[in-house]
Amino acid sequence: MGTSGSHKFVDQKVIIRIRDRVCESSEELFASDLFLEILHRDVAQLKKKESPLLGIFGKPVSEVGDADEALLVDVLKILSKLELDCVQPLIPEAEPIVRDPFLLNAFIESL
Repeated sequence: MGTSGSHKFVDQKVIIRIRDRVCESSEELFASDLFLEILHRDVAQLKKKESPLLGIFGKPVSEVGDADEALLVDVLKILSKLELDCVQPLIPEAEPIVRDPFLLNAFIESL
C-alpha cells in the first residue's frame, strides 16, 4: 500500500495500522498489494456463495479468475478519472463489466 504499516484480516474486515503515509492517488490505491488482496478475498467469498454479483464478468462463477480481477482493476482505474461510457472504447474486453451499470455499482458497494 505504500505505507510503513501493517494490516490483518478479522472475519470480513481489515484492520490497517499506518505509521507514515497512505495512498495519495487512486492509481496508487489500485496498485497497492492490500487493495488487490481485498479484491481477491471479496471475489473468492462471492464465488463461494455463487453470488449473482459476479455476473459483471459475463461468465459462469466457477470460471472467474485472476485475469478477470486484473481487468476489473483496469476498469476501476479508468472509472476513477472518466465516465462509464469511456471504458469500453479504451478496454473493449471490459464490455461484460460495464454492460450493466447497476450490477457493477452493486458489486462495488459490496466490495
